[in-house]
Amino acid sequence: SPMSFMEEPQNCNRISMETLAGHEEWSNFCKRNVTFDFNKTVLQTIREAPTDYILIDLSELRFALLRCTFTDGSSCLLTAVKYQKTLAEECMKNNGAPAGIVCYEEWKPTPEEMQDTIRRYAAFLSELYDEKHIIVVENYMQFRHIDDHAQRFHEYSCTGIRNQNEKLAQCFDYLKEFLPAAHYIRMPDHCLGDAGHLWGKDPLHFTDTYYRYLYQAIRIIIDEAQDKEQRMDALRDMYSAHFALLEKQKRMEYYIAGIGGNENLLTDGSFETAHLPKDDPRKQWYTSFSK
Repeated sequence: SPMSFMEEPQNCNRISMETLAGHEEWSNFCKRNVTFDFNKTVLQTIREAPTDYILIDLSELRFALLRCTFTDGSSCLLTAVKYQKTLAEECMKNNGAPAGIVCYEEWKPTPEEMQDTIRRYAAFLSELYDEKHIIVVENYMQFRHIDDHAQRFHEYSCTGIRNQNEKLAQCFDYLKEFLPAAHYIRMPDHCLGDAGHLWGKDPLHFTDTYYRYLYQAIRIIIDEAQDKEQRMDALRDMYSAHFALLEKQKRMEYYIAGIGGNENLLTDGSFETAHLPKDDPRKQWYTSFSK
């Protein structure tokens, strides 16, 4: 989370990849991110490998934060994902080993603290990049996910998703205030998540179609065409229509799969005669689907 990796002091060298060697079930990608979070080396890593463009989002702001205290009396914020939580709890059971944490508590930033963090993050990016070479993906959490394995839609709590998205929207507004000339890629309407995503089920894991949309949007941005805004709007409109159609298609697929080959379920909507054979005179076929 930017709330964590923007914290001072930077480059603390608290843990290494070897510290996490005992967690064989964690991928090297996860271990690297945990060390970045503990050591506050995200900014240094970006400085050491500058690129023509930088692509960012603010998705990690959805996570809670932990204020951890170490054996030397220092403390820092950590993003409260399962890896950091697991490591903190492991330390509590082993007198601080292996990462030196002696206690931790959840920490909730105020809107003013969040705004100040994003201001400093924007200032850092502006030092390294022309604003027109900063691309911001406005990802929002989706409560409806297709689930081809279960042949149904998976839905998260609307209230929880709405609250998190309101926080993300406020943070994107802060970023637009501090980086007005950056490029912002808006999500298409009717976007869908994918329960079968490579990295698992999450409100911010989307269907492959969304990532194709992002790729095409980025190509338009770096193309330096004069009609860039019009092309971006047209692309978003096209994918909004696609997602609306995709949802209808999936609802039909899942409905048919639920029928399981038993056309007796296609009755007048009450399902009161579903158990009868299809040639029984008491059965009536009124639905548009059966017709």
